[in-house]
Amino acid sequence: MVIAQVPISGQLEAGLHLIKQMNGNTVRMHYQAHPDLYDLADRLGLFVWAEIPLWGVGSRDVGEFADPAAIDVEIERKVPPLLAHGGYFPGIDHGLPPTTRHRIYLHFMRRLHELTGNPQGEFWRYLTQAGQNTA
Repeated sequence: MVIAQVPISGQLEAGLHLIKQMNGNTVRMHYQAHPDLYDLADRLGLFVWAEIPLWGVGSRDVGEFADPAAIDVEIERKVPPLLAHGGYFPGIDHGLPPTTRHRIYLHFMRRLHELTGNPQGEFWRYLTQAGQNTA
């Protein structure tokens, strides 16, 4: 079932309930879904297989991620459950809008590295070298 990025509505909720009634256990997303979809799927016990980042690629998100505290809340809400289930792939499970300021992007990546317990590698070297640039 393909579900577009829309807020929870009767149609979306009915679609997820239909999957559950058909004894389905997984919803595969080819596009970024509205966060309410993940919450509803979780309540129904459905696994969501998402090929696109879980948050942050739409221009509507720019304001949400202008504050490091908002990023912390989002990362801490989503990354630990993914890690607990062995399903975190740093290249595809996250993202920020292309208009995100550099200092916010660095904060995002630092928090991601802290939570994943893997502050090594090429990107970490970039973070330590670029950390002084807060533009």
